[in-house]
Order: sequence, then structure tokens, then C-alpha cells
Amino acid sequence: MTNIQELFAAYAQAQKTVEDFRAELPPEIVQAEKDIETLKKALQDHAKANGECYGSGWEVALSERGSWDGKLLDGYAKAHPEIQEFKKTTQVATVRRMK
Repeated sequence: MTNIQELFAAYAQAQKTVEDFRAELPPEIVQAEKDIETLKKALQDHAKANGECYGSGWEVALSERGSWDGKLLDGYAKAHPEIQEFKKTTQVATVRRMK
């Protein structure tokens, strides 16, 4: 499969198959998935407030993620080109449904 239109068609069909199966799920499973998301958020909030936690074979691990203001740093780099060697740029491709 090298034709992009064929790839999109196959992707759309696979997504539809998943959506069709989800539509047929019993309401108990749908509710259980919602409950899981609610409980997951509660566990994450608890860990953020109290530190990593463990129980029933599960854990909530904490890590930090930093970010920089790219526009401000690019402006700074114009005056200080020596920092350009530390900049890494990657290309990201996101597949999402068009409305």
C-alpha cells in the first residue's frame, strides 16, 4: 500500500470498524470505561498532591516535563547565535479526523 488515498481509505475503514464495535458494547462496559477514567484522574491527583503511590498491583509514578517558550528563545538566539547548536527540531505528523 503506497498510494496515500489507499492508506487513508484503509485507516478510515479500520476506524469505522472500531467505532461499530464500540457502538455495540453493553452499557455496563461503557460505564466501566468512564469509571476507570474517573478513578485514574483521582489516582493521578492524589499522587501529584502526596507523591508516588502503589496498591493492588498498580502504581502512579511521577515525572516532570519542562517546556520553553520557543518564540522567545528564537528571538534570544538571534542575539546569541551560539545557542543554536542546542536546538533540536523534529517533525511530528498527527492523524486526525477532519470535520
